[in-house]
Amino acid sequence: PNLRTVTDTESKLSIAGGVLSFAGGKASPAWGDPGLWYPAQTRLAGRIALAVITESQANLIGGMLGWFNTQVGGAGSYDEASLVFRNDGTLQANNTALAVTVTAYSASTAYQLALVLRGTGAFAFVRGGAFANYTLLFIFDNLNSATLYPGIVTYAGALTADNLRIPQQLWLPAPIASDSFTRANGALGSTDGLTGEKNGGAGLTWNFDAGVATIA
Repeated sequence: PNLRTVTDTESKLSIAGGVLSFAGGKASPAWGDPGLWYPAQTRLAGRIALAVITESQANLIGGMLGWFNTQVGGAGSYDEASLVFRNDGTLQANNTALAVTVTAYSASTAYQLALVLRGTGAFAFVRGGAFANYTLLFIFDNLNSATLYPGIVTYAGALTADNLRIPQQLWLPAPIASDSFTRANGALGSTDGLTGEKNGGAGLTWNFDAGVATIA
């Protein structure tokens, strides 16, 4: 499944030195041009899009790794969940319904990005720069399109991208505690692990430092 769909009207996209290179300096900047997408993927909780992105400078609207609804466009138009390098030196969690600044980034620094699909929404992780290990930056809790396209696009920035991967193995972070509170009214008792991804956080006894909470 390695067929690539590419948009590059000003010939700013190339493969050089073993990496995907976005030259920048477009006469008519537009999201998704240049852009590269891989074939359609069916949404499965735990399906991951991975890539390494290095921005040449931090003052241009740069690249983004995303799960897209179609193989055109970019930030705020067709993306289901994405991480965007902005021209104010910040990394932004973005989709058609939101745009949230989550951290700062440094130019000429390689960032390993991971977007992990949930049943609805996605988890966004980053490693690189100030983040020595993969760190959870944002949890998307909206949008649940069944068919998505992983891709890397830009607006006007110069950057390189490498190792765009969709691993066969699924993975989800296990919550420390998760509780639906759908039990009978009364004492909280213990967590049932039934919210979110339903993959952890059950059997923990609720304790209170002050006051008492109940199910009602």
